[in-house]
Amino acid sequence: MRKLLLSLLLSLTILLSYAFAEEITREEDVAEEATTETPASEEITTEEFATEVSVSHEEILHVYEFPEIKPTYFLTTGYRLIDVNDSKRAIEFEYPHDSAVFMGEFRALPFPHRIHIEVEYLNKSDYFGDMSYAYKDIVLFRGMSRAVFHNLDNIELVDIGSDATYTIDRTDVSEDYGIASKKKTFFLRLKTPDFPFHVYADGQILNVDGNRQERFLGGSGYYNDIERNTKERDIDWQTSNIITGANTHMGPIEVDISHSEKRFDSGGDDVLYESYSSGSSRAAGTYPYSRIPDSEGSGNALKLHSSYTGQLVVSGTLSNYSRENNYSGAKADYILGSTDLTWMPMTKLTFFLKYRHRENDIDNPDSVTITDLLNSSNTYTYSVKDSISSNKDTLTGNARYRLAKGVTLNAEVSHENIDRENADEWELPETTVKDIAALSLNARIFKNLKIRSKYIYEEIDAPAYNFESDSKNRGIVYLSWTPLPFLFTCVSYDASIGWRDNVLYTIDEEQITGGDREKIDNKIFGLIGISISEKLSFDTSYAHINSKTSQTLTYASNTEYVSDDASYKERANTIGANVNYKPRKNIGLSAGISYTEGRAYYLTSVSEAEDPVSIASFSEVKIRETDYKLSGKYYFKDGWELGAQYSYSDFNNVIENSDDPFEDGDAHVIYLTITKRWE
Repeated sequence: MRKLLLSLLLSLTILLSYAFAEEITREEDVAEEATTETPASEEITTEEFATEVSVSHEEILHVYEFPEIKPTYFLTTGYRLIDVNDSKRAIEFEYPHDSAVFMGEFRALPFPHRIHIEVEYLNKSDYFGDMSYAYKDIVLFRGMSRAVFHNLDNIELVDIGSDATYTIDRTDVSEDYGIASKKKTFFLRLKTPDFPFHVYADGQILNVDGNRQERFLGGSGYYNDIERNTKERDIDWQTSNIITGANTHMGPIEVDISHSEKRFDSGGDDVLYESYSSGSSRAAGTYPYSRIPDSEGSGNALKLHSSYTGQLVVSGTLSNYSRENNYSGAKADYILGSTDLTWMPMTKLTFFLKYRHRENDIDNPDSVTITDLLNSSNTYTYSVKDSISSNKDTLTGNARYRLAKGVTLNAEVSHENIDRENADEWELPETTVKDIAALSLNARIFKNLKIRSKYIYEEIDAPAYNFESDSKNRGIVYLSWTPLPFLFTCVSYDASIGWRDNVLYTIDEEQITGGDREKIDNKIFGLIGISISEKLSFDTSYAHINSKTSQTLTYASNTEYVSDDASYKERANTIGANVNYKPRKNIGLSAGISYTEGRAYYLTSVSEAEDPVSIASFSEVKIRETDYKLSGKYYFKDGWELGAQYSYSDFNNVIENSDDPFEDGDAHVIYLTITKRWE
């Protein structure tokens, strides 16, 4: 064998030597022919030779020149008219006042710069702004600002009897409530030229301001001197979270290190006061309640990632962050770790392994003291339970296999373990274990027929809260079909059912074991889209949500415990249709309608839940919402556009129950705009 290998190696060496000699001989012959056969009149001069070499060199080092792209931009101005009658639920997320409208967009690519600016201003509480700038791959910046307004209800408390125990005090009868949420984000990344090293800053600032209703069970509460009241609360909150960091490629490994600072500042009415009667350990006075404290914290994170190429990819993250309540001094420390591994032994088969670890260490003071607003000598100190600290570990494995062309099978299992400290003080289990198994299939049956399906089974040992199930099954199916080029359809169905054997209650520091619990959810969605022609298109959709919860509730009646096999049901149906029509090249029209009907109600079987007023009377809701939209645009020459949009919303409370806080309402909204485009 050894002689055979040596013979093969010797033969290969001789063949390569012969081939190399032949190549050298051929090159010498060509050079000789060029020297002897070139006429004197066709000899290449030194300058011509240098020119040809230069041209050849330029062709090799040719640099692509970006074509000149002209900037494009447009400006829109107009006015927004709104008319609201009765309840503002008809326009829950619309600012309820007239306002000027301004929109604009600017795009420019003067290489190596890239610029994009977009603005949409509807009113002071509803706007959007986006700005991006990049210089080569060295500088990258993006900043966004978004504001949304939310109308809130002024809920009227219901008088349920003449007994002094049910006293009502409303100081906000005529108040209108609403809050504006304003979010600002920015991201800046700087890169060193010709080397993959980046430094970055990522920030987010959230402002929430306005007013909302505060409902409170006043008096001394557990001393049975109860007074239900409502009042206005001003809100001016700001949450900021700034992250700075750096990352780089270090051969086969990517590294990212970051530091974060988070702050919450509570402005407005950060604390409310209410009168309390005297008790065994507290003097009568005006004491604070519902305090919203300021807080602050910081964190650090280290992320590692291997190269994305190859059969094996590994990543890991280790981070810690802390939070502190600036009023009470409570502190929370968190440690998080994660590892991800991806292995592809063959092109059709991929394995994923994920591990997550979380440690929560919560430390709160043993007691807190409150002081009478009108008499500082009156103080009351109450003890505070130790908070729950916990460790949570989650291990997830996933396998993806391509059965055939267009058919992929996924299998997943997950194991989660939670260990708690001080759980016995809160009547919670010390350990909760959750196991999940899932199987999904994605298939393209035909070129125009796709199906996605998934089945999930979940099992929890010693769930912590009553709304959690011992076991749960869930199935999801999604189908999309395009039988004709102008017809598109899709439908999805999501169903789940969960069971709980024993529901636990704590009454007077005694744990009571109740009956069982069952929760069933169904969701259906369907869509049909038709493109009749280039000028006309139509789509219609339907959505259905149905949920039912049956649970054994426990009430304390004097020294006895009463069980109630109660059930709660809710159902909603939504039908929508839209049409787009372009009768002429310079005219565009669209119309849409949406109708929603929703109902929810609670059923009880014991008198304790019906005296003095049935709980069911507060829980039953039946509403109908209808929305109409019409819009049109007319395109003039030289980039001018004229637009109009009208929408009508109607909110109808069908039941008209005296215990129901919702009122009917409707709203008309009109937008009139004029636009100029430059291209």
